[in-house]
Amino acid sequence: RFRREIAADLGVRRQRVSGFMIGEHGDAQMPVWSSVRVFGMETDELADAITRLRNGTESHDFVATARAETARLLAMVQTGNVAEAFAEADRLPPDVRVVVRPFITHYSGSKTVRATANATVSLVERLLAGDDVFLAGQVLLHDGEFHGLPAVPFGVPVIASAGGIRRVVELPLTPDEEARVQSIARVTKAKVNTWLRL
Repeated sequence: RFRREIAADLGVRRQRVSGFMIGEHGDAQMPVWSSVRVFGMETDELADAITRLRNGTESHDFVATARAETARLLAMVQTGNVAEAFAEADRLPPDVRVVVRPFITHYSGSKTVRATANATVSLVERLLAGDDVFLAGQVLLHDGEFHGLPAVPFGVPVIASAGGIRRVVELPLTPDEEARVQSIARVTKAKVNTWLRL
């Protein structure tokens, strides 16, 4: 979704864009803006494009911004203004849209069954053809496997094959991204520990 939203804003095909959101679904996911690349775009041009796309949002604002926008747009959905909520979401930065849109879709009664099915079929076809696939996946990390995180379920880049997850790919992170990843992992670990005590 992150790649799709960036591509849409830049007016390029999604296949030209690489970039990851990591962490946990919802507002505990984190855009890794330092991982974003657009094939055919020079470094300076990309930096300018990212600044424009982020529209003043910063990593430390991301969770608060995503929560506030989700609440605001869900209030619109609850009053029957679904089309307006989607239109408002279109004006948000791409990383915030990635978090907000699924909530609007779910609570409006819309479904993404076809898109999910198409993505699943495409992935299975590639795996059955013997391809290794580089993608973001929710996995149970082993201690220290990704930036020193504890054993925790976490969305990270992985290489998958027909036999399963071949390996976790550790992306380079900026110091700010590193701090956010550590924070998200602590929160996720605490949630899991609470659930396991039930």
